[in-house]
Amino acid sequence: MDSALPAPRLLKARRRNTIIFVVGLLPVLLFSRPLIHLQEDFHEMIDSIGSVMIAICILGRSYSSLFVAGKKNVSVVSHGVYSVVRNPLYVFSFLGVIGIGLQSARLTILALLIAVFIYYYRKVVAGEEAFLRHKFGTDFDRYCANVPRWIPRFKNWNSPDEVTVQPAMILRTMTDALMFCIPLLLFELIELLQSDGVLPSFIALP
Repeated sequence: MDSALPAPRLLKARRRNTIIFVVGLLPVLLFSRPLIHLQEDFHEMIDSIGSVMIAICILGRSYSSLFVAGKKNVSVVSHGVYSVVRNPLYVFSFLGVIGIGLQSARLTILALLIAVFIYYYRKVVAGEEAFLRHKFGTDFDRYCANVPRWIPRFKNWNSPDEVTVQPAMILRTMTDALMFCIPLLLFELIELLQSDGVLPSFIALP
């Protein structure tokens, strides 16, 4: 459940690992080009799908924060989006990652992003759930028995009429989510520089 972290250092480690991965991937993006040039209409459709998925990611993460902000490590959050899936923040992030992969126009990048996300966040969630089970015991076990980890069970939807929120934490979540927009601008810039011959491309990726 992404509403609770074993310790602040794990959040810092996650951000650090994300930055390291992005920095390592950047040269590949800068000096590669798509192996197959898609027809303009199809290319625009793929771009649009990617943009929609990134928008869903940003809105979904922001909405999820309404239910969890200020409640980390305090209680088992089991209403709103947390009533249908245990890790909504990660689920929406996964959609954003797919959107970024589609925007890259490279199946290699899309597959790499999906593989790294699944591998890394399976371990993250396992650690978080171990912490929550230790802290909340049977309450967390009952929650896990009713709410799936990754695939939403929409019939479980249960939301109160009002929630108490912490604006500062919601703003931070929204700011983090907006980072998913940066690759869109980066891909457009790379494509422009390569088409003008300013940026060389040394390898064609499928």
